[in-house]
Amino acid sequence: MIHEKIELHVPGSADYAAMYTYFLDLSKEVPIEKRPTVIVCPGGAYAFTSDREAEPIAMRFNAIGMNAVVVRYSVAPARFPTALLEVATAVKYVREEGVKYGCDPEKVFTIGFPPAAI
Repeated sequence: MIHEKIELHVPGSADYAAMYTYFLDLSKEVPIEKRPTVIVCPGGAYAFTSDREAEPIAMRFNAIGMNAVVVRYSVAPARFPTALLEVATAVKYVREEGVKYGCDPEKVFTIGFPPAAI
């Protein structure tokens, strides 16, 4: 697995804003050259990003053969549209740079969650 932290910088971003990749290795046993990729946006009511809606979700998508990215977006006191722009930056990265990791630029999806209990 290719696991990297890639910082996300847009106007208003917090210093912790980043995307974490969970790209499956290209393997002779599983000769899939292009995989769909899901961008996971954990819930948290813009107060935090839930741990239980991050890596465990990415790993589940990996288990069914998809690449995954978790976006730890800026939360309060950051304001709209900062988080949205960070997610858009992640989509752009996967479409442009993800090809070298086996991502299909035509199959990039997002998933989000309702606010987690605080």
